[in-house]
Amino acid sequence: MTRRSPAKTGRVIGLPLRRAAEKKKRILAVTGSFGSGKSTVAAFLRTPAVEVIDADKVARRLFIPGSSVYRRVVRAFGRGIIGRCGGINRKALAAAVFSDRKALDELNRITHPAIIRAIAEQIRKTPKSAVLLEAPLLFEAGIRDKVDAVVVVKASRNIIIKRIARKRSLDKKEISRRLASQLPISYKVRHADFVIDNNGPLKETERRAKRIRRIVWKNWI
Repeated sequence: MTRRSPAKTGRVIGLPLRRAAEKKKRILAVTGSFGSGKSTVAAFLRTPAVEVIDADKVARRLFIPGSSVYRRVVRAFGRGIIGRCGGINRKALAAAVFSDRKALDELNRITHPAIIRAIAEQIRKTPKSAVLLEAPLLFEAGIRDKVDAVVVVKASRNIIIKRIARKRSLDKKEISRRLASQLPISYKVRHADFVIDNNGPLKETERRAKRIRRIVWKNWI
């Protein structure tokens, strides 16, 4: 399966984020492969003085029934992705896009610009001078150059599969499809400012993350 390249439209859809950052607010982004432990690392990087934004949570808010994103996604993928309560059935949507490259590209074309605009608005509104952004698809969306520093979280494929299998009802084939839909971790590591190897004990991951937290926030806040 061919790997995704960074979004060609990144320079366009990233503009709102860049404008928000021009207000003297510094952005530290956390990214990595599916299941690598991004949320765990982001939790260790948090501090009350920093605005925390989770791109996945932003996306879920945009999917509320009746929203523009909701209507466009339903038009693109059919009413079969609507759940019993009227919202998007994320499992059904995932099944539709992770087995079809064109479908995934279409979903990203619909959602990425809206997510970036919502993130930019939250950055603009916060009175805090620094932002911690958890963005799983930072590179895929083409917005690496719109943030000030990047932490990439990596783990071996076997460990990722074991961790996800324990937490979610996904089989190895489905996990592999989702991993294949993202850019290689080697690419992300090459373009990172900090890299955290999350193969070992949680205490070691915490130690590494808190070291980065001290370095970054000491200079930014």
